[in-house]
Amino acid sequence: MSIIKAISIDKRNLALQILCAVLILAACFISKSLVLVAGVISMAYIFSGVKWEQKFAFFMFMLSFSPIFKFNKDQTSLFMFLRLAVVISYVFQQKGKFSFTFITLLISFSAYCLILSEIYKTEYLTALINIVLWYMIGYIIAVTLNVETVTPVVKSLVNGVILTGIIGLFINDIPQFSEIVSVVSTYAEDGALVYRFAGFWVDPNYYTVLLVASLWTVYFEYNKKRVVFLEFVTRCLLVTFIGTMTMSKSCILMFVVFWLYVVIAKNDIKIASKVTIVFVMIFAVILFLYKNPYWISDMFYRFGSSSEEITAESITTGRSVLWIEYLERMLDDFSWIFGHGLKAELYSINGALKGSHNTGIQMLFNMGALGTFLYIYIFRSIFVNIKANVTENNMVNNNNKNIGKFALVSLLATLFFLDGIFIEMYYYMIPLTFVYILDNTDTSEIEEHVRLQLNR
Repeated sequence: MSIIKAISIDKRNLALQILCAVLILAACFISKSLVLVAGVISMAYIFSGVKWEQKFAFFMFMLSFSPIFKFNKDQTSLFMFLRLAVVISYVFQQKGKFSFTFITLLISFSAYCLILSEIYKTEYLTALINIVLWYMIGYIIAVTLNVETVTPVVKSLVNGVILTGIIGLFINDIPQFSEIVSVVSTYAEDGALVYRFAGFWVDPNYYTVLLVASLWTVYFEYNKKRVVFLEFVTRCLLVTFIGTMTMSKSCILMFVVFWLYVVIAKNDIKIASKVTIVFVMIFAVILFLYKNPYWISDMFYRFGSSSEEITAESITTGRSVLWIEYLERMLDDFSWIFGHGLKAELYSINGALKGSHNTGIQMLFNMGALGTFLYIYIFRSIFVNIKANVTENNMVNNNNKNIGKFALVSLLATLFFLDGIFIEMYYYMIPLTFVYILDNTDTSEIEEHVRLQLNR
């Protein structure tokens, strides 16, 4: 058995992924009860006796479908129950444990947010439950992912991202889709309303996190010779095309950084292959612009109209103004010390809530300095377990950590422009990236480790 096949997605797992995806989509055409059927199948698989890495791979595939894994847009996604199932399966089937430090910090953080949110009467309960579950799954990533499990998990993740991205191109042809997910739009220079692609997600900027993470994980898998060159290039080009449709400035910038790193940085990609990538990219760009002739002008307008002076406000799409407003408010009432409670936001002139669009500011405004300390320290306890787990599984080697570091910087850079506290992907992708930073075994070590496991 080859090394790539040995650490691939199980065929039954792949079949169930496709089945659940079909059922969730069919619910938009036939009956919404099919969503429930997909949910039952998903739960049954998570609680089945298959290997843990296959369960988690299935979960990561379904992550991309979570926005439409529900009956209507006002209801909580059934994916919440899938998160809970993963945690229960980890504790009772895998006999896994959460460290005393992690649980203590999580309880302290939850109690603090509970009291603060009750004082300010914010709608916090669902958000707090989600954060607790996200943290737990991030912890599970830290203590279970190793040289055997990381490949099927990230392959399933990328499969889900690409599949929902391709299907998302035909959203207008999907009946009842607007009843499940809100569609985001923006204005072009001529005043026309432009649809911003977001896959199945409400916000294209949230979708950006998955797209950026997908690129780097595929690259890392290729660098470790766990995927072949053609698969690497095909997956990355598809993700790039999908991401370009979002018209997200941070996404475009991160993509440019990624492809420059692939072509310029010293790696195992041959010169001929790099030249091929460049020519394929040029052809893809020409084809994309031919099909989307107004994309460049629309993007220039989002960065700041060519007829006006480009300012910090235009470059950040108004975010810099929001940052100043939030900072002034926190300095005026000293709320940066204790915060205003989860889901707290400022009101705009027309009375609508508006987020800070900066994770650091959002943490201070929601949780204050004390809550932010607890929030970050929980992540620290997760990172400690990543290092312990990776070392225990003989994954540590001091060679070539640059890919993981670049991936982490790209991911953290998006936090500067988004309200990251309530974006689920960060809780999974940041620990996963740290696994990659520490996972620096060479291919021969991986092959030997897998052979030993297969021969047991």
